Amino acid sequence: MSKNATVLSRIGLVCAIRCGDHAIMSSRKNNRTANKRQHTLSGRGASSAAVAKAAAEQSASIESLLQQAMHAHEQGQVVQAMAACQKALALQPDHDGALHLTGLMAVSTGNLEIAENMLTRAANVEPHNADYRNSLGFVQYRRGKLRDAAASFNAALRIDPSHRDAQDNFKAISQALEESGQAGDAIAPADDQTLADVERLIAAGDFKQAAETCAAFAKQVPDGDARPLYLLALLNRHVGDLRKGITFIERALDRDPAQGKWWALYADLLEVRGQSIEAENARQQAKALGVTTAERVSGANARKPTQQSAPANTGAPTAAPVPVAKNIDPVPMTSGAAGKNRIKTTFKALKNTLVTEGCRLGLAEPTFTVDIYLRKAPEDVAAFNRRMRAKADNFFPEGPLAGLHEGAWPSAYLIQEEEEISFDGKPLAEVGAWVVALSIAAQRLIGDAVWKGRVLAADDERVTIAIPWQRRKAASEALQHAVQCIQEWTREAKQKRDEALAAIYEWHEGYRAGGLEPMNSYLALAAKRRGIPVRSLGQQFVFMGWGVNGRRMNLSISENTSWVSLIAARNKYYASVLLERGGVPVPPAKLVNTLSAARAAAAEFGWPVVVKPAGEDQGVDVVPGIIDSTMLREAFEKAIRNTKGAVLVEKHVRGDDHRLLVVNGKMIAAARREPAAVVGDGERTVVELVEATNADPRRGTSKSSLLMQFELDAEALALLEDQGLSKDSVLAAGQTVALRRTPNISTGGTAVDVTDEVHPDNAYLAVRAANILGLEIAGVDLLCPDISRSWRETGGYICELNGGPGLRPHWLGAPQRELCGEIIDNLYPQHHWRIPTAAITGTNGKSTVCRMLHWIWMTAGKTTGVATTNGVWIDDFLVDDRNLSGNPGGVRILTDRTVETAVIEMPRKGLIYLGHPCDRYDVAALLNVRDDHIGVDGIHSLEEMAWLKAEVLEHATDAVVVNADDPLCMKMLQRSGAKRHLLVAESLDSPPMQAHLRDGGAGAYIGERDRTRWLVLAEGANEHYLVPLDAIPATMNGLLRFNEANALFAAALAWAQGVPLATIEQALRSFVSTPERNPGRYNFIDGFPFQVVLDYGHNPDAAKELCRVVRQLPVSGKLHLVSLKLGLRHKAHIGEIVPVLADTFDTFTLSCSPEVVEDSPEYAGRDPLRNMLGYFESCLIEAGVDPSIIETHIDQQQAIREGLAKGRPGDLVLVLSEPDVALPIINAEKERFMAGS
Repeated sequence: MSKNATVLSRIGLVCAIRCGDHAIMSSRKNNRTANKRQHTLSGRGASSAAVAKAAAEQSASIESLLQQAMHAHEQGQVVQAMAACQKALALQPDHDGALHLTGLMAVSTGNLEIAENMLTRAANVEPHNADYRNSLGFVQYRRGKLRDAAASFNAALRIDPSHRDAQDNFKAISQALEESGQAGDAIAPADDQTLADVERLIAAGDFKQAAETCAAFAKQVPDGDARPLYLLALLNRHVGDLRKGITFIERALDRDPAQGKWWALYADLLEVRGQSIEAENARQQAKALGVTTAERVSGANARKPTQQSAPANTGAPTAAPVPVAKNIDPVPMTSGAAGKNRIKTTFKALKNTLVTEGCRLGLAEPTFTVDIYLRKAPEDVAAFNRRMRAKADNFFPEGPLAGLHEGAWPSAYLIQEEEEISFDGKPLAEVGAWVVALSIAAQRLIGDAVWKGRVLAADDERVTIAIPWQRRKAASEALQHAVQCIQEWTREAKQKRDEALAAIYEWHEGYRAGGLEPMNSYLALAAKRRGIPVRSLGQQFVFMGWGVNGRRMNLSISENTSWVSLIAARNKYYASVLLERGGVPVPPAKLVNTLSAARAAAAEFGWPVVVKPAGEDQGVDVVPGIIDSTMLREAFEKAIRNTKGAVLVEKHVRGDDHRLLVVNGKMIAAARREPAAVVGDGERTVVELVEATNADPRRGTSKSSLLMQFELDAEALALLEDQGLSKDSVLAAGQTVALRRTPNISTGGTAVDVTDEVHPDNAYLAVRAANILGLEIAGVDLLCPDISRSWRETGGYICELNGGPGLRPHWLGAPQRELCGEIIDNLYPQHHWRIPTAAITGTNGKSTVCRMLHWIWMTAGKTTGVATTNGVWIDDFLVDDRNLSGNPGGVRILTDRTVETAVIEMPRKGLIYLGHPCDRYDVAALLNVRDDHIGVDGIHSLEEMAWLKAEVLEHATDAVVVNADDPLCMKMLQRSGAKRHLLVAESLDSPPMQAHLRDGGAGAYIGERDRTRWLVLAEGANEHYLVPLDAIPATMNGLLRFNEANALFAAALAWAQGVPLATIEQALRSFVSTPERNPGRYNFIDGFPFQVVLDYGHNPDAAKELCRVVRQLPVSGKLHLVSLKLGLRHKAHIGEIVPVLADTFDTFTLSCSPEVVEDSPEYAGRDPLRNMLGYFESCLIEAGVDPSIIETHIDQQQAIREGLAKGRPGDLVLVLSEPDVALPIINAEKERFMAGS
């Protein structure tokens, strides 16, 4: 420790204890305020005198308790002092004096985490108390948070510039920062000039420059400095986003409540938002600090919020996650006339629930949407939010295993885009945000590592939200619990027990076993925080990334760590031998399987020795410090009984026990572990001290507990006996007694972070040990007297290596670190987690475009997966012949470790009921929007269909490809946020295409050169004639116009994805639309004495094009139609296509798909299939078709057989059917024909 740090420690501690006196004075002030408030709110059946008397009695009780606490502390009776403080807080939980004194007591016992929490709460309740800020700074210094400490000391000085302790402490911390190379981290007066510069830029309306300067300023000041938050609030006030402005200013005031100008800004924001009562409270705070309301907003150009003025393009930076504001200037639940509850919230119903297996509506996970109807919304939104934050802070137990390090409720649970939405104070929107947050928090509590949700819409009656989910039933119940929490927490009546929270914990017990292990859950959340796609596989595995770039982890074991390495680490003797051969210092050890051999080893090494099971971890049955044969026998018998094989006897090496975490050849964390122990108070017995220690809410009995409970078992009793004590002994105040020989966290121990103290030699030794055993992630146990000095100088031994180490020592020692994220960053630096993805939607042509693009990528040499209505392929291998288009097929492709690129067909029904397989695509295409499936699944118009399909465009990041000849497609282009827009048109005569190219855009169209039609790719004035259309087999020399359009789209998509033009040309020249490569799409099937064509055509556009094509084919005989797909949903489609069919075909064999027809209301009745076929037949007859050439069959297979039977040499049979229905029959009939010939 440096000289200045020592001075700081001395001064800070003196200051902290001295401030205890202020707790009593603050108590009196606090109680006077409480008396006044109670008097004001009286009148519901009780006299004001009675209320005042009760308040006075409570005030006296609290003052007496705090005096008792101070007296006990002076006598060294810390436990009694703490108990008195707790009783005071039970009477008044927000009593700042009791909170402050509790924090000081926690400092005395060394529990700095609780101390910081208590002191922070005290400073928030009484924001104008310099002593509280100074004490908080001292604790932050002790916890290694130098910059936060500097901010707290500075805040104390802003409240009271003459505060001598704060002056000395701030000077000392500044010198400490300078010595540690962080000189710029102390708060310097020069920063005020930057502050003024940003204010000037905002006032001048230069918001972009202001945002950039603010972002730079935020990087220069300490993490705890609130000024960047103030500037962000000011910036958002001027651009009209009140919600963000209020959020930022509340965070700023939480950190530094002594800024009058900031309170004035807060008042201004609240006033404009219509919250006059809260605004007046804030104005009074500003006035108390010497700022008048005239100064409330710098500059005269602040805008009122409008829909157009949301700061989407201001460049304003988003603040990094910060701690939630805790009760800034708390507003009572009851205020105004008759004590009306202005935050009470009650719910009426949850309706219109839709759960999709894939992503939707901007979420990156399976999505749960619901409409929430309220019976009563909060009238005072600001007070509602403060109450919710205060209650939500108790949602998780202490510690990173259950808690979160993400910032303020509820915004930490809302997707980033949510921060760009201004709800303009709509109460229902605010309630919706809390329902989202609490639903997600509840799911995370049970091990479902869901990310973030959003509020979709809100009005005066309902709010619509979207939340992520992993287990459908659990998510639904989490939603119900969220609603219950809000109702309970906003009730006027105070309860001793939080029933809503208790219900969540009880519910949690039933679901926890099915969730991810805690470490896997935190790995998944860390990955999602980094934008990495994540899929969890049960409790054990986390799959990160897509396809060939995906990586699997289980706990702290990466997929690159071999099973052999893990076995070697688990076998302690084998690991010891390997390390010794590698020149790593290890304690002398022998593997024995008899007691006599163990005694011989002990005799050779000399006492003391350690006995370990050779194949266990987490300190199981490890006994150190064995000093005689009796202890050796007991330890050996226990170890050999509970393990298979032999027992390891090691020379006992003295020194502190350190756990060093090594990841991918780098030591990233270190902690000193300390064994389970109790600290005496001069009054309680060991048994009572153990009970008190185990009462810590962080201590539990499951693996998910941050700290473990411990018992007075045989080992503990033996240790007590060794020290001349028993379980009934009363320990002296401050006397520490260890109850475990080993310092493992799993046996009740704790840990202190020493990462910054590790000597480079010690760090290198740990890395070398992990490399010798081949562990990518390792927990290295190093015994040495001083971790800050080289093991070569002081002596040191590696006593154990752990493959897949637990992180609890590091979570305990450094809870502020995101270790799981650091593990991912160090394991996979600069890793590309995603693969190229393309999504194609529209009415006609989706499957063919998918298969063409699939073929282009295969031609480029990439292993490519494609999911269409006809099945899932990886390269040419058919993985599944079912219709898995959209989410199910996309997930199968993206989780296949061989796939390098993915192409996904996105159908209408899949978008509605299944969602998207991933959070985003590189490129997406909207081919066309036609009159198909209208009136089905809630889609009642072409415009609604276009809007639905445009979801795919919204998910694309790099480029979208859109049909320039379809006005609806062009209209949907505005929904895209992709970097590039490419248009596809039949010719350059298209006005949208011409305008797009004039503006420098890119597209694909059909051009003519040398009297030949070409597929042309163009960008601006640059044209590239890629390939003649008659050179593309799928177009049949230009006969198949649909496939010309499909080729245009496939080429444009591949071009947008960066595929070389030569590769695109080569692929299109070789793509053929066979049943194997593109089933059901213009498949010409050989093997019959006549022509057979199979197609999936099912709507009027497709049918008309097919009629045009078959009329141009060289057919000398008759044309026969076998239709299983036309007119299944709409009679109007039959009426539209019958005239063309009647003019084209010579015979008609009709059937239908039962599952589709039976769902159509247009054919409802006793026999929908007969109704549909009868209507089709009657329309043909009305069009002049001879009834004798029309056949109808309920059996689809029979219809195909009968239709093929009509074929004669020179004829053509067109079969319109699902390929999986038709191809088996066609192939069987082909074999029969071939056998007969």
